Amino acid sequence: MALLGTYVKLGLWTISSSWIGMFVGVGLALWLIKREANRAGWDGLKVRDLVFDSVFYGILAALLSPLLLMPREVLDRPFQILLGGLIPYASWIGWGTGMGYFLYKFRKHPIPLLTFLDVLVPAVLAGWAAYSILVADYGTRTELFWGVALADGTYHPVNVYRAVLFAISGWFIIQKVPLRLAGTRGALGLMMLGTGGLLISLVDYNPILWLFLTPIQWGLLLCGTMGAILLTKADFFGTSLHMKENTGGVKSVETYPDH
Repeated sequence: MALLGTYVKLGLWTISSSWIGMFVGVGLALWLIKREANRAGWDGLKVRDLVFDSVFYGILAALLSPLLLMPREVLDRPFQILLGGLIPYASWIGWGTGMGYFLYKFRKHPIPLLTFLDVLVPAVLAGWAAYSILVADYGTRTELFWGVALADGTYHPVNVYRAVLFAISGWFIIQKVPLRLAGTRGALGLMMLGTGGLLISLVDYNPILWLFLTPIQWGLLLCGTMGAILLTKADFFGTSLHMKENTGGVKSVETYPDH
C-alpha cells in the first residue's frame, strides 16, 4: 500500500524504491528547513546546507562501511559488496558520522539550539511522511479490514500509519504553532514523533530486541522523553519571532509578547 513498488525500473537501471523515497523525503525536509529558518530570521541557506552535509556524509559513511568492517571481502568482490546494500551496523556508522559532523559544525552557527529544533523537527516529520507515502512497510499480521493482503496473509500497512500521523503532526506544528524564542515546535514535534512512532512500532515487525525494545523503539522513547522535558520548559504564551526587512534587505528579528 504505497505509491511505488519494491523496485523502480528507469531504463537500464533498477532502483530500490527506498532510495527514491529517501531522496524525496530528504528533499522536502531540506526545503522546509530553509523556509522555516528564514521565517525565524536566520540564514536558511546555511542552516539547510549544514543539515544536507550531515546527511550526505552519514549516507556516504554507511555505504563505505564495508571498507572498515570487511576489507578482504571488498577486495575480492568490490562492486557486489559496495553496491549490494547496507551491511549490519552500517546504519550505526552512518548515524554516528552524520551526527558527529553536525555537532562539530553546529558550534559555529549562531542559531540557538531550541530555535533549530523548532525548524528541524517539523521538517523531519514532513520528510518521513513523504517517504512513507512512497515506500511500503508491512508490519505484523492483522485481521483488520484495512490490512494489506499478501501471499501468506494480511499485514498492518505500517507505512500508511506513519504517513498519516507524521503528515498531520508536521502540518499542525508548522501551521498552528508559532516560532518562539523558547520554542514549543521542537518539543511538541519530538513528543509526537516519539509517542506516535512508538505506538506504531508495536504493530511493526521487530526481529531484534535490546532489553525488551528494538533499537528504533529506544530512539523513539528517547525522542518522546526529550520532547516531554522540553515541553515543560517551553514558553507557550511568551514571545514569538517576528521578522521585518531592514534597509539593507536582510531579515532581522523582533520579539514581543503574544496576547
